[in-house]
Amino acid sequence: MEVGAVFCTNAYLLELATALLEHALDKSHTEVSLGDIVDLEDSKRIPLNSRDRAQRKGPYPYYGATAIMDYVDDYLFDGIRILLGEDGAVISDEGEAILQYVWGK
Repeated sequence: MEVGAVFCTNAYLLELATALLEHALDKSHTEVSLGDIVDLEDSKRIPLNSRDRAQRKGPYPYYGATAIMDYVDDYLFDGIRILLGEDGAVISDEGEAILQYVWGK
């Protein structure tokens, strides 16, 4: 499958999930905490400094707050994830919060 096709498929799935969530929220009007609808996995993350990453080169992306920082020899997660900066909001020049929608290992 081509990268463009994967991106289009994932974009469609994200739009579908958003629409389903919005529909469910419109019907229920139930207040929930973020922890009730997502799994926070920051405690599972293993920070690697540049020296550690240099010693562990491999095929798996190592994500920073806004982008892939490097590639390492092992992975912790496999599947779709939404990543956000752990040290507070990461904001673009336009004032938009930066999140990363990632998938795979």
